[in-house]
Amino acid sequence: MIDPHTAVASSVYRRYRAAASDFTPAVIDSTASPFKFEGSVMAALGKDTSLPDLELADKLSEVAGVPVPKAVSDLRDAPVLHDIVCDRTQMKDEVKKFLNL
Repeated sequence: MIDPHTAVASSVYRRYRAAASDFTPAVIDSTASPFKFEGSVMAALGKDTSLPDLELADKLSEVAGVPVPKAVSDLRDAPVLHDIVCDRTQMKDEVKKFLNL
């Protein structure tokens, strides 16, 4: 189970090996946790993605057979610090408000 960024690296490497007939061993360093992108990972696996993020993390855990990382699991009880939603045309003004400018 890998995150989308690492999946791209793996795919590019496999295609390169096939095209170049170069079978030199390589190391692909994972760049993120698949639990950071649970919706994208579940969609790539052909699974239901209609659940909220943390519930999707639980489902991904079941599929992958590994526990939800503590950093993700701790979000369940974390206070919401920022809840501003705005259109991109309002973003500059919202950032200024946030920075007290």
